[in-house]
Amino acid sequence: MSALHWHEFGQGEKTVLFLHGFMGSGEEWRPIIETLGPAIHGLCPDLPGHGRTQAAEGAAGHSVETCIEGLLQGLDERGVAQCPVVGYSMGGRVALQFTLRHPSRVQRLVLESASPGIEDETQRAVRRARDAQMAGELRALQDNREGFRAFLDEWYRHPMFASLEKQPALRAALIETRLDNSPDGLAESLLGMGAGAQSSLWRDLGSLSCPTLVIVGNLDRKYRLVGEQISESHSSIALYEMNECGHNVHLENPAAFTTVLRPFLLA
Repeated sequence: MSALHWHEFGQGEKTVLFLHGFMGSGEEWRPIIETLGPAIHGLCPDLPGHGRTQAAEGAAGHSVETCIEGLLQGLDERGVAQCPVVGYSMGGRVALQFTLRHPSRVQRLVLESASPGIEDETQRAVRRARDAQMAGELRALQDNREGFRAFLDEWYRHPMFASLEKQPALRAALIETRLDNSPDGLAESLLGMGAGAQSSLWRDLGSLSCPTLVIVGNLDRKYRLVGEQISESHSSIALYEMNECGHNVHLENPAAFTTVLRPFLLA
């Protein structure tokens, strides 16, 4: 069986693979799939180091390569030869890697608040060092739930998540659900799958062979600019900017997100 833990939601004929972001889990896609309606069957794995996929030890067990192997195995076990793939943030980077390596497995690609990586080698090294520092901080919190809660509270005060200040209930709910993760698992994920650990895919965007939709929040300046650059790289890539949303579009405005997503997935 696949080393990843899989959640499955919906009974529709259209199977879609959904990949969550850092500190998330496959469970967070449940309300999105329910809102998408009866046509969709969602496959939502917990990525390495997240949710119930926490068995492997060391960064090698949490690498993008290991993750992609787990995705392929899980799809094969379910008889899914090809399907659309939706990825948010870290999950978007994995979705892009997966699509470029196995284009025959992906019908359509959706990247939400995702980047093809850090192109400059020096900047990528700086990011690896930052991720290593954060991984150390997380490891120190493995048996300290209140310390982990404080870490998450600080994490969601990052400028990238500033729009959540307008939705305090959502922000509080995110912190509660993220507490279900293992700080050790998140640390290994940072080291193996963080932006500093992954190679840049900017030069590979032109080889995308499937229709691709990039969704960004207009309040997330960094990823809005990244999204514009991605959409300019290939004629098959479309960009949609969601009004009054920041980084986590699908949770900040699920109704608008699904309204955009549904026709693209079912086209």
